[in-house]
Amino acid sequence: MRQPRLNTRCVRAAHAPDAATGAIAEPIYLTTTFERDADGAYSRGYRYSREGAPNRGALESCMAALEGGIGAAAFCFRPGRGTWRCSSCCRSGDHVVAPLEAYYGTLKQLREHARERGIAIDFANFSDPATVRALLSARTRLVWIETPTNPLLSITDSCARNCDGP
Repeated sequence: MRQPRLNTRCVRAAHAPDAATGAIAEPIYLTTTFERDADGAYSRGYRYSREGAPNRGALESCMAALEGGIGAAAFCFRPGRGTWRCSSCCRSGDHVVAPLEAYYGTLKQLREHARERGIAIDFANFSDPATVRALLSARTRLVWIETPTNPLLSITDSCARNCDGP
Protein backbone atom coordinates (compact mmCIF):
# COMPACT_ATOMS: atom_id res chain seq x y z
CA MET A 1 0.00 0.00 0.00
CA ARG A 2 1.33 3.41 -0.95
CA GLN A 3 2.10 5.79 1.89
CA PRO A 4 0.06 9.02 1.83
CA ARG A 5 1.84 11.96 0.25
CA LEU A 6 3.37 14.74 2.31
CA ASN A 7 0.38 17.09 2.27
CA THR A 8 -1.94 14.37 3.57
CA ARG A 9 0.55 13.34 6.27
CA CYS A 10 0.89 16.99 7.37
CA VAL A 11 -2.86 17.37 7.77
CA ARG A 12 -3.46 14.08 9.54
CA ALA A 13 -0.31 13.56 11.62
CA ALA A 14 -0.99 13.46 15.35
CA HIS A 15 -4.31 15.26 15.08
CA ALA A 16 -7.51 14.16 16.69
CA PRO A 17 -10.40 16.29 17.92
CA ASP A 18 -9.97 17.47 21.51
CA ALA A 19 -12.05 15.15 23.71
CA ALA A 20 -13.14 17.93 26.04
CA THR A 21 -14.09 20.58 23.48
CA GLY A 22 -14.22 18.98 20.05
CA ALA A 23 -11.64 21.49 18.76
CA ILE A 24 -9.86 20.16 15.67
CA ALA A 25 -6.68 22.16 16.27
CA GLU A 26 -4.36 21.32 19.15
CA PRO A 27 -5.01 23.79 21.99
CA ILE A 28 -2.02 25.72 23.32
CA TYR A 29 -1.25 24.88 26.93
CA LEU A 30 0.54 27.72 28.71
CA THR A 31 0.82 26.04 32.11
CA THR A 32 4.15 24.97 33.60
CA THR A 33 2.76 22.69 36.31
CA PHE A 34 -0.06 20.17 36.31
CA GLU A 35 -2.51 19.13 39.00
CA ARG A 36 -1.91 16.03 41.09
CA ASP A 37 -4.53 13.45 41.91
CA ALA A 38 -5.85 13.26 45.48
CA ASP A 39 -3.28 10.52 46.23
CA GLY A 40 -0.41 12.68 44.90
CA ALA A 41 0.00 10.80 41.62
CA TYR A 42 0.01 12.36 38.15
CA SER A 43 -2.32 9.96 36.34
CA ARG A 44 -2.89 12.32 33.40
CA GLY A 45 0.73 11.99 32.35
CA TYR A 46 2.12 15.45 33.02
CA ARG A 47 3.89 16.94 36.05
CA TYR A 48 6.01 19.87 34.92
CA SER A 49 6.37 21.36 31.43
CA ARG A 50 10.15 20.87 31.34
CA GLU A 51 9.52 17.13 31.55
CA GLY A 52 6.63 17.04 29.09
CA ALA A 53 3.48 18.86 28.07
CA PRO A 54 0.54 18.16 25.75
CA ASN A 55 1.86 20.50 23.03
CA ARG A 56 5.30 18.91 23.06
CA GLY A 57 3.71 15.46 22.92
CA ALA A 58 1.66 16.49 19.89
CA LEU A 59 4.75 17.93 18.18
CA GLU A 60 6.73 14.76 18.86
CA SER A 61 3.95 12.55 17.47
CA CYS A 62 3.60 14.75 14.42
CA MET A 63 7.36 14.78 13.71
CA ALA A 64 7.59 11.00 14.04
CA ALA A 65 4.61 10.53 11.70
CA LEU A 66 5.97 12.97 9.11
CA GLU A 67 9.42 11.39 9.11
CA GLY A 68 7.75 8.03 8.52
CA GLY A 69 10.36 5.76 10.02
CA ILE A 70 9.42 2.28 11.12
CA GLY A 71 9.00 2.47 14.87
CA ALA A 72 10.11 6.10 14.68
CA ALA A 73 9.91 8.37 17.66
CA ALA A 74 10.74 12.01 18.06
CA PHE A 75 11.75 13.86 21.20
CA CYS A 76 11.64 17.64 21.43
CA PHE A 77 13.31 19.74 24.10
CA ARG A 78 15.52 22.79 24.49
CA PRO A 79 19.23 22.47 23.58
CA GLY A 80 21.42 20.67 26.06
CA ARG A 81 18.56 19.57 28.34
CA GLY A 82 17.64 16.40 26.54
CA THR A 83 21.01 15.25 25.28
CA TRP A 84 21.63 12.94 28.22
CA ARG A 85 18.03 11.67 28.10
CA CYS A 86 18.05 10.98 24.40
CA SER A 87 21.52 9.48 24.24
CA SER A 88 20.56 7.14 27.08
CA CYS A 89 18.53 5.15 24.55
CA CYS A 90 21.84 4.08 22.99
CA ARG A 91 24.04 1.19 24.08
CA SER A 92 27.58 0.13 23.36
CA GLY A 93 27.90 -0.65 19.66
CA ASP A 94 25.08 1.70 18.61
CA HIS A 95 25.64 4.61 16.24
CA VAL A 96 24.57 8.26 16.43
CA VAL A 97 24.54 10.89 13.69
CA ALA A 98 24.74 14.47 14.96
CA PRO A 99 25.13 17.88 13.33
CA LEU A 100 28.47 19.65 13.11
CA GLU A 101 26.69 22.82 14.17
CA ALA A 102 24.75 22.72 17.43
CA TYR A 103 24.75 24.13 20.93
CA TYR A 104 28.20 23.59 22.44
CA GLY A 105 26.80 21.87 25.54
CA THR A 106 24.84 19.43 23.38
CA LEU A 107 27.86 18.47 21.29
CA LYS A 108 30.05 18.14 24.38
CA GLN A 109 27.52 15.86 26.09
CA LEU A 110 27.04 13.74 22.96
CA ARG A 111 30.81 13.26 22.65
CA GLU A 112 31.22 12.42 26.34
CA HIS A 113 28.29 9.97 26.41
CA ALA A 114 29.47 8.30 23.22
CA ARG A 115 33.02 7.81 24.49
CA GLU A 116 31.89 6.60 27.93
CA ARG A 117 29.35 4.15 26.56
CA GLY A 118 31.12 2.76 23.46
CA ILE A 119 28.77 4.50 21.04
CA ALA A 120 30.02 5.43 17.57
CA ILE A 121 29.17 9.00 16.59
CA ASP A 122 29.47 10.77 13.25
CA PHE A 123 29.05 14.51 12.80
CA ALA A 124 27.64 15.85 9.53
CA ASN A 125 26.55 19.02 7.80
CA PHE A 126 22.77 18.71 8.15
CA SER A 127 22.13 21.24 5.39
CA ASP A 128 23.07 18.39 3.02
CA PRO A 129 20.57 15.51 3.49
CA ALA A 130 22.60 13.22 1.21
CA THR A 131 25.58 13.45 3.57
CA VAL A 132 23.40 12.59 6.55
CA ARG A 133 21.68 9.76 4.66
CA ALA A 134 25.06 8.28 3.68
CA LEU A 135 26.02 7.96 7.36
CA LEU A 136 22.91 5.96 8.33
CA SER A 137 23.39 2.26 8.97
CA ALA A 138 21.66 -0.64 10.65
CA ARG A 139 23.52 0.36 13.85
CA THR A 140 22.16 3.93 13.78
CA ARG A 141 19.96 4.31 16.83
CA LEU A 142 19.71 8.11 17.01
CA VAL A 143 19.79 11.01 14.59
CA TRP A 144 20.16 14.20 16.61
CA ILE A 145 18.55 17.23 14.94
CA GLU A 146 18.78 20.67 16.46
CA THR A 147 16.91 23.37 14.59
CA PRO A 148 17.44 26.22 14.61
CA THR A 149 21.00 25.63 15.67
CA ASN A 150 22.82 27.59 18.31
CA PRO A 151 24.63 29.95 17.77
CA LEU A 152 24.29 30.35 13.98
CA LEU A 153 20.52 29.66 13.71
CA SER A 154 20.86 27.30 10.75
CA ILE A 155 17.70 25.37 9.88
CA THR A 156 17.62 21.63 9.28
CA ASP A 157 14.81 21.17 6.79
CA SER A 158 14.59 17.50 5.83
CA CYS A 159 11.19 17.88 4.21
CA ALA A 160 12.02 20.63 1.74
CA ARG A 161 14.61 18.50 -0.01
CA ASN A 162 13.14 15.03 0.46
CA CYS A 163 9.37 15.26 0.15
CA ASP A 164 7.40 13.77 -2.68
CA GLY A 165 5.91 17.15 -3.62
CA PRO A 166 2.40 18.55 -3.35
